[in-house]
Amino acid sequence: MSREEVPQGFTLGMAGMDAVPVVFFAAGSAVLSARLETGSLFMLGAAICTAAGTMKVLWKVLIACRNRNIIGLSRQLRVLMPAGFALMAGSLIAGKKLPALLAGMMRMPSLACFLAGAACLVFMMRLARTEDSADAGANWKEQAVNCLAQGAILAGVLLMHAGA
Repeated sequence: MSREEVPQGFTLGMAGMDAVPVVFFAAGSAVLSARLETGSLFMLGAAICTAAGTMKVLWKVLIACRNRNIIGLSRQLRVLMPAGFALMAGSLIAGKKLPALLAGMMRMPSLACFLAGAACLVFMMRLARTEDSADAGANWKEQAVNCLAQGAILAGVLLMHAGA
């Protein structure tokens, strides 16, 4: 897709659906941070990831409402998401919180939720590699899978023992 092309079929409904996994991720990150007492570096990483997801939602809103393709709002995800996740992981490792997180993740029913979320994320990566990102139908599929993934992960976090 070039900078001038405006994807067709992008609607406010699609943008709204795109916001659901962003909200799930932000909520899960906040709960996890509070339970593990991760500190500000973890939350900074989570905020960067949430901002990246929000910019992708804004990209779809602008396409739907203004017929404008500000491609940077979409492409920034490739840089900001890994940076945010790196800060989150670094915080868990440096703060020695990773063992507590892994212990909490390995308990049922959280484990089932995290496995379901991981399976959905793998499927979403497959879709991202094989589908056209400018195609509305492909976006709906990816977003449905992302909603399931982030919902399952959020459920896993919520079901984790309070002490992780």
